[in-house]
Amino acid sequence: MKSWAISLKGLGQMVFPRVFVLFPLLMAMSACAASGETVRYRLFDTKAASDDKTGWEWQSYPLGCGYFGWNVFGIPDNERIQVTHNAMVTYRNQTNALEIRIRTGHAKPVRYRRELDVSSAVAKTEYSCDGVDYCRECFTSYPARTGVMHLTASREGALSFDVLAQIPFPVPFGDKEGFGRKGTVESSGNEILIEQEMEFQGIKFAAVIKVLSDGKVVPKDGRLQVSGATAATVLF
Repeated sequence: MKSWAISLKGLGQMVFPRVFVLFPLLMAMSACAASGETVRYRLFDTKAASDDKTGWEWQSYPLGCGYFGWNVFGIPDNERIQVTHNAMVTYRNQTNALEIRIRTGHAKPVRYRRELDVSSAVAKTEYSCDGVDYCRECFTSYPARTGVMHLTASREGALSFDVLAQIPFPVPFGDKEGFGRKGTVESSGNEILIEQEMEFQGIKFAAVIKVLSDGKVVPKDGRLQVSGATAATVLF
């Protein structure tokens, strides 16, 4: 099996979008597949995407299943997953359906690396903090209508984090352009329930975030607090 890894460090300063970098990779992949050779392509970086518009547009790793998309930033202490969903499409192109946050408190990680395996469409973030190795793997599934993040720690019981859901761009109904947006975020058991409504065409959106873990999961103020875990799976 041949493995090609390309760093995206510094691509934010390029004139052309990342699609012009990905296209040659995909063409090469098709050529190798046609020859019967097994190949694996990975994009990687040694730092997280910046938590801003530039990071979203140029540095985050995109995952998509045709029904919704995730942009994974790979931030150790305050991971951001920006969710794009077909239900939220308007002529202003406000497709940002939700912001998911994974807060760990790991502000000073070492041996950091994130990658997007183009062959398997899995985004991975790995780092160490206080002598523990942490790993997150993300993918999306069209048949299951689900996005998945799997988190692990190398030391038993060392995995603790909060899961939050944030509604982007809330605007009171009745604004002059008719683009009001409102919603609620509530947590109960091991789930977060999100309900939204947009003034434009009466668009409504609902989603559930569920956490499965070998540790303790406690709902509090619209979030889920996970503690004492070795592995956990966050389902959107």
